[in-house]
Amino acid sequence: MTLYGFDSRLSEDYERFLFIRQKGYIPFFQQYWLIEGVPSRLPEDYFDMDLNEMIRLTFYSNGQNWEKYLLWINTLYFQRYGRYYRPLFEILYRYNHKHRLEWFRMNPGFVSDELYQDHRDSVPELRGKLQHGVGLPPPRGLVQWLAREQPLSAPPTGDCPVPTEHPFSGQL
Repeated sequence: MTLYGFDSRLSEDYERFLFIRQKGYIPFFQQYWLIEGVPSRLPEDYFDMDLNEMIRLTFYSNGQNWEKYLLWINTLYFQRYGRYYRPLFEILYRYNHKHRLEWFRMNPGFVSDELYQDHRDSVPELRGKLQHGVGLPPPRGLVQWLAREQPLSAPPTGDCPVPTEHPFSGQL
């Protein structure tokens, strides 16, 4: 089991995941969930290496778990840079949920081919251009992110991609 989203940078996650891949282990990826009253320890400079290297990693026996990690990266990337990175979401939806690619085709303003370019200042004008069209929901967390009171040009808070409530809280 390996935890992500707590106190590591992309390069540290990459080293860990590459080691797991090279050993042939079948990993279980677990997202860190915030504890109420405890600030996130996710570094502001999380994206400290070429994201394309991470995208190229594959785990053949536990693909769905790896997809959850890439989905988390996709959400965090948007929150940090104001655009979805095309190579990331194309890998993410290459096999499963291919229909999700249509949302990105309908909303090209939310997409970037340039790595680590900050577009957060232009996101507010994209709110009005958001196309729902064929009934596809926007990517995870986008609507909540756009509705936030925090201006998108403000520095990211680090706890953006981590839900404040665990999805199974109150359930046994």
